[in-house]
Amino acid sequence: MLYFLIKKGNELHIMRIHPKDEVLFRLFYDQQILVEGNSALDVLAKFHDLPLIIEDGFS
Repeated sequence: MLYFLIKKGNELHIMRIHPKDEVLFRLFYDQQILVEGNSALDVLAKFHDLPLIIEDGFS
């Protein structure tokens, strides 16, 4: 199975996708995919490793 962390509105969702459905899934959610991995824990670990950038207003 493949796991994806996607952004739906203001929520984050972990979705478990069968490899045979990956192409179709990517067609629907490509712009919302934040992280992908081989397990939910793998996805969470990769998300944790992303840089945090805090912006102060508009530049």
